[in-house]
Amino acid sequence: MKESVVIDSTCLIGLERIGQLELLPALFEPILIPPEVQREFGMSLSWLTVETPADQALVVCPFNLFP
Repeated sequence: MKESVVIDSTCLIGLERIGQLELLPALFEPILIPPEVQREFGMSLSWLTVETPADQALVVCPFNLFP
């Protein structure tokens, strides 16, 4: 049984650039991304599930560490 995972755009963009996106569905299911990641990545893939986080307080942006 595969484990579920939530990924960010860095992972998607990096794997796409080296031609290895197929690693994700081979290892994980479901693969969840927030709508903002979908926008940043710019591609729709059948194995990606776009889902808005239920608790926005749990969403961490590493570039906004000191609001």
